[in-house]
Amino acid sequence: MNAIVPMTTAAGLPSRLPDDVIEAYLVYRGQRRDVVLYGTSRAPHEVWPRHELAFLLSRLTRLSNAQIGLLFGGRDHATVNNSIGRVSLRIEHDRVYARDVKALEQFALEWVPGNAEAVCQIAARALRGMASAAEVSALAVTIMSVSSVLRAPDLSPAEAVATAVQMLRHAPGVGHV
Repeated sequence: MNAIVPMTTAAGLPSRLPDDVIEAYLVYRGQRRDVVLYGTSRAPHEVWPRHELAFLLSRLTRLSNAQIGLLFGGRDHATVNNSIGRVSLRIEHDRVYARDVKALEQFALEWVPGNAEAVCQIAARALRGMASAAEVSALAVTIMSVSSVLRAPDLSPAEAVATAVQMLRHAPGVGHV
């Protein structure tokens, strides 16, 4: 499925490999692959990540909804349609969520496999070993996310900075911003 990647998606965005989109999503949201792709729980905190990833895969890959369903453990294309519809509806009615999804999409477009490890190493050196591995990983994800937000073309500079500051306020050890 990852052998040939067309240049753009149906949404007119640069096409990404499905595995890269999945990895970028999992890093950005701090989710586990097995829970998002193969989970059976109907709890909102487990269902919503499946909705978002299905939406992202539909936007950033050339996979059909049936192919996306196969990635999610054999789910039907109608289930994928439902996921995409739910995310689309929320984007339409929630401006803050729309910005978050746009930043997530930008992050996935810019994702370089293995990038998280390099950023974690930089963060660990910067913190001089004063943080746990989990804190360093969380900070690395925050750094990559803030970078994406600051370059988001549809945000004004003021909106981008405000969003970045909010993200940094919730980063480990950076609550004083």
